[in-house]
Amino acid sequence: MRRGSLLLILVLGGCDGEAQTDDLRLFMDEVRMRPGPAVAALPAFAAYEGFTYTASTRRDPFQRAADNGHEPGGWVFRPDARRAGNPLEGFDITAFSMVGSLSAKAGRYGLIKADGAVHRVGLGDYLGRDHGRVVAIEEGAIELVEILADGAGGWQQRTRRLLLAVRP
Repeated sequence: MRRGSLLLILVLGGCDGEAQTDDLRLFMDEVRMRPGPAVAALPAFAAYEGFTYTASTRRDPFQRAADNGHEPGGWVFRPDARRAGNPLEGFDITAFSMVGSLSAKAGRYGLIKADGAVHRVGLGDYLGRDHGRVVAIEEGAIELVEILADGAGGWQQRTRRLLLAVRP
């Protein structure tokens, strides 16, 4: 108990630091009196120009489109989901180029190039991702009818021609 009391007196005696912190107090006062660093001026801002919304009379893009005269999925044109596809339907139509045509007893065939290979297509064959069906083959062109979704649940047809690629 005596040792603990003696130790406590020694420790508390070291806390009398009024005279020992005077130099620290003077240093802190001196630092507080120094001028602070210069603050950069704020950049000039352009005056705010209000925006007038002028499309308030147009259709709200978040509302359903107006009835366009057909029920969803009600068009006569629609791709045949039961038909087996062929490898040429995996290409985009822009990947094809016509390189020639062949005439045989069975009819005329078109020669198209896709992905570095030449393929023979006949009437009724399908090309491209948009269900394009070959409807006519001429000497310098292949005509397709594509069936596209119209965005409202129906389908629409589009005619497209692949023209013979002319070498320069």
